[in-house]
Amino acid sequence: MTNIDPLIRGLERARARLAAAAAAVPDAKWQVPPPAGGWSAAEVCVHLAQVETAIVDGARKILAQPPRPVSLRERIHWPIWMVAVRLVKAKTPIPLAAGLLADKATSLERLRTAREATVAFLRENQGKNLAAWSRKHPRLGTINFYAWFQVVALHEVRHAKQIQEIVETF
Repeated sequence: MTNIDPLIRGLERARARLAAAAAAVPDAKWQVPPPAGGWSAAEVCVHLAQVETAIVDGARKILAQPPRPVSLRERIHWPIWMVAVRLVKAKTPIPLAAGLLADKATSLERLRTAREATVAFLRENQGKNLAAWSRKHPRLGTINFYAWFQVVALHEVRHAKQIQEIVETF
């Protein structure tokens, strides 16, 4: 696949879902964690921006090198769609940068900026077969870069569900 349009459409659909969930959070409750514990909507957005930026930065470094061969064993991984499922809570391998907590407008602007960088990266590399480069995902196993950008979208869907759950506690 060298056509990035399906990846970009998936990212757009995920962002629309997140935006709808975020719109339901009153500004005054944006940084308020749910009563039972967990992240506030603001913390969710910080996490999403951090992860997306880390994926793009990592992909940029890896794509600067020739692709490495991936063994058949390494190609076996969990299904990508599992990223969106919220049956099991997962710990992030990237510590939350609490200093980035902000109001709703600033949080959403940071997400927009991260997404613009993601789409720009995909467009810059459209002529490359991103399936030739792979990186290990902390839970799924080794996946190629088309899958990594599907993960970005599915990860956002997962956290849109989390924000919807937060809204239900208000």
